[in-house]
Order: sequence, then C-alpha cells, then structure tokens
Amino acid sequence: MSAAIHTQIVNTDAFFPSVIQPRDKGKHTQELTPWIFEHADFADLDCIERWPRDPIKFKEFFHLFNSHVSETNLFDASLAEPDILAAYFPERVETVTLPTKSWKYSTRENFAELMRLQGMMLRTLIETIYLRLKMADSTPRLHFPVSRYKQVYFIGGRKYTARPDGAVMIRLQNQYVPVLSFTGWFQEQTWSEFLGEILSIMLGQLAHNIKLGLQDQEIFVLGSFKRQIFIARGFFTKDQISRAHAKGFSASEKFHLALTRGYELSNKDDWYEAMQRLVGLLRYLVSGNARVGGLQTYFSRK
Repeated sequence: MSAAIHTQIVNTDAFFPSVIQPRDKGKHTQELTPWIFEHADFADLDCIERWPRDPIKFKEFFHLFNSHVSETNLFDASLAEPDILAAYFPERVETVTLPTKSWKYSTRENFAELMRLQGMMLRTLIETIYLRLKMADSTPRLHFPVSRYKQVYFIGGRKYTARPDGAVMIRLQNQYVPVLSFTGWFQEQTWSEFLGEILSIMLGQLAHNIKLGLQDQEIFVLGSFKRQIFIARGFFTKDQISRAHAKGFSASEKFHLALTRGYELSNKDDWYEAMQRLVGLLRYLVSGNARVGGLQTYFSRK
C-alpha cells in the first residue's frame, strides 16, 4: 500500500506548550543536567570513562548514545550540525510504500542490533527525565517496558503489522496501551523508507488506541536519526481512520507528518532545548489534553 506524506519541520509549540516556566527553569535545569555538561559544552566519546560514580543521572543514556555513534561510525563533526532533517530533507511530499511488517524491508533486518540499541537509548532518555522530575508521583502512571511489542492494523482489509523499537505505555485495567513509540535509523535507509516506517508505527499505535473508541487522534513518535533525536507528530481524523480501514488510501489522500528539528544531544545547547521539548511532551501526555485514545479513556473514567 502506497501513501503520500507531506513533511514539515515545526516547533513543538505547534503541538503543546513549552512547560518549563522561568520560575521552574533553575530546578529543572539542575535535575536534567548531566555531569558532563557541568564541565564541558560537548560530550565526547570518552566522557563515560571520566564520569564519577555519583551523580549517575543520564550516564546510562550517554553510554548507549556513544555506543550508537561508535557502531555507526558517526564521528564526522558535520553530522552534529543543527537542522539535519531540514537541511537534508526539506519540506515536501513523498510517496512511501508501507511494509507489511514494519521491521522487514530493504536491509533493515541486517541492523537489528543497532535498532535495538537505539530503542534502549530513547527509552533510557525519556524514562530518566520522567523519574528525575518525579512525574511518577502523578497520574496516569507511565510505563517503560523493555520488551518490544507488535501491533496489527488493517488498511482496505489487508493486514499489516508494526513493531516499534520501544514504547511508553499506560495501563488501563488489564491491558497496556502505547502513548509514545520509538523508532531508529539505519545506514542505507532511504528518506522514503524512513518516513514509511514512521507512518507504519503511527498506524500501529493508532490501531491500539482506537479500540477504545473511534475519534480524531494525534500520534507521537520519538525517533533517532544519525546522531540526533527528533519528535514526530501525526494527526488522523476519525473519518480518515474509518475510510482507510475499510477502503484503503485514496489516490489524492495526503498524511501530514510534522517533525521537529534534530537535536544532537552531545551538544550542550541542543541538550537543553531537547529537554524543554521532551518535558513538554511528557507533561502534555499526562495533562488530559492529548488526543490519544488510551489517555482520553483514562481521564474519562476518573
């Protein structure tokens, strides 16, 4: 199945407000500052060797991040330039082919360990932020499972399966529902394949959430692209969801995929901007305002 995706680089303020207010900035900056950025503006590949036993906050993330950089030979300083997504792939419409299984296309399976590493990296990052800000004290409680899961969805009666590289979930009675999915990048991956995998993962997460009720939905994905991380957001109307499930995509239909710029987290300035965006995303998800089926169901039952 083919789909047309219109990509746009945006600021997260288009999705949710920046929640680190001036009165909270000092507190959050302290809690979200890794040891390395107390002493340097750049986290080099050897920083883990110098990292003291205390404080350990974000040490595991940088261990995984540096392993990813080393295994993919992403040492070129030019790859740390901001706006890599916008610079290489400007706003445009791309036709993508959805894989029947999101993890089986091109040479992706040759990079299974690399994709798993990136999933662990993203999970460690977002879970550490969540715990450092003591967000687990509020509800709904977010969960960060280590194991991956598969989600079946149907387009025009045809079965597809998505398997993200990890997810953040909430628990509703006896089931876990994904509210944020992770995806990675691999060498040789084309831009079309990159977008196709993001859309496939979004559709899989969407399918799990609309089981709880059909309504307009927004889907968020946290991704890794070379040395950078980004947030992607898709929006699906209930009419679009119903039509695609029954009949497939129409020839004129376009999916709008919003991407933030890429954040190179070994750079101190990028780190702090990314923290503001990720804290904003987490707080938006638990605010009751996010149009995510599982979260809407949770708040409607309170």
